[in-house]
Amino acid sequence: MPTLRVGSVVSLYSSFLERVGNISKESLGNFIITEITHEVSQGSYYKNRFKAIPATIKALPSPKVRMPLAETQMATVLSNADPQGKGRVRVRMNWQTNGMQTGWVRVMTPDGGSSDDVKSNRGFVFIPEVGDQVLLGFRHGDPARPYVLGSLFNGTTGGGGGQGNNCKSLTTRSGSSLKLDDSAGSVTLHDKGGVKMNFDGAGNQTLATKASATTTVGKDASLLQMDKDGNIELKANTKITLTIEGSKIIITKDKITLESPEIEVNGTTSATVNSSAINMQGGTTNITTTTINLKPKPAEIPNDGGTYLVATRSVNIESQNVDIVGGTVEIN
Repeated sequence: MPTLRVGSVVSLYSSFLERVGNISKESLGNFIITEITHEVSQGSYYKNRFKAIPATIKALPSPKVRMPLAETQMATVLSNADPQGKGRVRVRMNWQTNGMQTGWVRVMTPDGGSSDDVKSNRGFVFIPEVGDQVLLGFRHGDPARPYVLGSLFNGTTGGGGGQGNNCKSLTTRSGSSLKLDDSAGSVTLHDKGGVKMNFDGAGNQTLATKASATTTVGKDASLLQMDKDGNIELKANTKITLTIEGSKIIITKDKITLESPEIEVNGTTSATVNSSAINMQGGTTNITTTTINLKPKPAEIPNDGGTYLVATRSVNIESQNVDIVGGTVEIN
């Protein structure tokens, strides 16, 4: 049995004839045999041929073996709970059995990265759900470097875009959706709680809620809130103005102003105005009624030669017509 084999360390020497009868020998060093061929024939004849590398080498060279090239693979998502929070998934390819699975695999997206203002999740973030079927690609065809090319509908999950392929949509696991309908050019936004916002493609916008709707501008500086019980609340920190051409209502924290060519107040049962002081100013004041009841508080009568009508309890004036004429008329 030859003592030389692959992995053996051999010492090689070279010999040369310096002159007749004098042969010199010089060491070429120690070598590790990497490939050897033995030849044996009759008469105990033996020879070999081998390839070797220097024994001082620290790492063996890789053999020239052609690397396998992986093709696209179907797989099923087993988990999307990436322990590093990077949006990766773990999948099982169709040929894997007995609990086999991949490591954490990156997911391709139409747009992804960062910016000066957004350090993570800038772009399109839609991570496949557990149980989804996905298609795997492999970077440089390397089986050890898979990535998810995208998700695939199947005979159970696919619904298509309807007749004429007019419907496009994004729908999440809970049922929230954004739907675009090319037949009408409409856009509809739904959430799980039943809120619906619709742009019908004809210039109309509709917002419907089941509970309440709140619009806030600034840090609660302006607020509009409506609820399902028919209550509407409008809040502002500074001023509320309602304007229709020449008519205007202005509300501030200490004053309400009504401006209009004509103001009409109707109370089908009664109308009450309460204040510590009431000022009525106008070129003409017309009061039309069947009965006027004046109930003043006790007043002092000035001693200035004027004429005063003073009632200690009440004054009732009942008539078809009442005319009060005077340079100065005071009713206290």
